[in-house]
Amino acid sequence: MVQLSTNVVVERLVNLGIMQNDGGYRRACVNEKLENHGTIRNKPGANLLYLTLRGNLFDQGLIDNNEIAWEGTNQHQLWQSETASPIGCDNILAAADCGSFQLLSDLSFAGSAIFLNGRTVIMHQGRDCHDLYLEGGSINSASLDTNGFSVVEGANNPILANIQGEDIIVRGSIWVSNSCQFDNLVNEGILSNSPSAAHGLFVQEKLINRGTISNGPGNYLSVYCHGDLANYGTLSNSYFYIQSDQDQYLLMADGSSESCVAFYLVSDVGVAWWAYNGYFYDDYAMENRDTDTNSFGVWQAVVYEPYQAGRFITIGNGAPVSPPENLLILRGVNQLRLQWNEVDNATFYNIYAASDPGGEYLLLPEKAYDNDPGDGIVFWEFPAEESIRFFKVSAAN
Repeated sequence: MVQLSTNVVVERLVNLGIMQNDGGYRRACVNEKLENHGTIRNKPGANLLYLTLRGNLFDQGLIDNNEIAWEGTNQHQLWQSETASPIGCDNILAAADCGSFQLLSDLSFAGSAIFLNGRTVIMHQGRDCHDLYLEGGSINSASLDTNGFSVVEGANNPILANIQGEDIIVRGSIWVSNSCQFDNLVNEGILSNSPSAAHGLFVQEKLINRGTISNGPGNYLSVYCHGDLANYGTLSNSYFYIQSDQDQYLLMADGSSESCVAFYLVSDVGVAWWAYNGYFYDDYAMENRDTDTNSFGVWQAVVYEPYQAGRFITIGNGAPVSPPENLLILRGVNQLRLQWNEVDNATFYNIYAASDPGGEYLLLPEKAYDNDPGDGIVFWEFPAEESIRFFKVSAAN
């Protein structure tokens, strides 16, 4: 066992035994690489051993001292063996000018308050993805760089605070604090807000929920989804916002549930009238429309003057649909009617048109809806004077 009786600075340190302070405040500064095969800890009863690391960390043992402070503008490589104990430092800090962190393996922490000062954590080497395991504690102010999906798994409600992430899978139980933003997020655990205040979770591309997204103890969680949503689990947080300037699909799978205080569709054209399956639904205009996700169909916000039509927001359950059959064109007085057989589970229909039967069929911007479900037919009308076109129809959910 080695006890530090003074502050030390070394270039490289390999610990094969037990390293601790002598009872006083002591700091060990390692400029290049710390390789731990043993135990680095506070002296029992004296929580005063501090580490300053300016290079890389390779850990095969136990690190359980008071603090690790990262310094140096170079990139820091972090590796932890599968047999190592979770790093249990009370505090792990990165300086404002600290370099990025490159994971060479999965990393696990227990009870550590990690503040990375906005530094980037690179969680991959090429296509090899690495994961983070957090038992309690927190990780604050970090950017998670992935290449494919990496996992953040929690036990005893670790807190993610001010996190910017790319493609992340969440497992276990995790609390969100302040504002956390991800590109793509898959939740397979219990994701809720920390008790301290109301918090926001932002997903820029796709949110897949296979677990539970809920309010934590006290206050509430708001979720902002800017892409598609696929819900196979439970949504029971306070406020859910669906917002984008691109078409969005909301999958509410059989067996899933949504009981948010409000589930808002947010207009991309400002205060607007909301159309549901082609018909205006309300007698007044609004920007955010609270919506029943058990009613499958297509929503669109529309402004009359000047005319603006917003994106399509489709709510469906993902049930399989078959191709429409018996496609006909029927002639009326001033209009032609495209008609086909109703398809089970269809929420809407896409219509494609071409000027030549062997040419390229282009998707028309308008969708077709079943105005009388259960009568066995669906139709779409267009002007009789229109030039000759050929049509194809597909069902969608």
